[in-house]
Amino acid sequence: MTLWHNNSSFLLNQLKLKTTIELNYRSNYNFSHTDYQTVYAYDVNKNPYAIANTTSGVTEYAYKSNFFNPNIFTEYSLELENGHNMKAMVGFQSELFKQRDITAKQNNIMSGIPTLNTTTDNARASGGYQEWATAGFGRINYDYKGRYLVEANLRYDGSSRFTRSTLELVPFFLFRLECGT
Repeated sequence: MTLWHNNSSFLLNQLKLKTTIELNYRSNYNFSHTDYQTVYAYDVNKNPYAIANTTSGVTEYAYKSNFFNPNIFTEYSLELENGHNMKAMVGFQSELFKQRDITAKQNNIMSGIPTLNTTTDNARASGGYQEWATAGFGRINYDYKGRYLVEANLRYDGSSRFTRSTLELVPFFLFRLECGT
């Protein structure tokens, strides 16, 4: 029991730990308003007639997007006196992007006030909503005296643009032998 305690204490003293946390956030808000109103002229009898833009109109547009990108990972390294070196990294990275837009159009402006509520005819509306994200990775390295290297990587990627069954778990393995002095 004492031997185990001494060995684990020795390993903990040799263990190096480094954690990195990064965060990016961006938010955009846009709004646009367009209106056209009919321009009138008057004949000699004081009767009005349209001389420009007989189609009237109002267009309103709104756009909002949010981008959130946390990147969190922890690296562990262990260097032993006999030449054995081990490293491990576990992390999470995500890119979450949400976007929404709305457009509305009407044609005939009533009472000279150019808003959606004060127009008639040809009502049109459109809009959209999008969202996507990716995440997850890990790595393990082992080397002996800087000469023999074995590495394994694992990454879990996906996007909400596809179904859950298309999320990918991507493994990668490497073995390298350093030659020379």
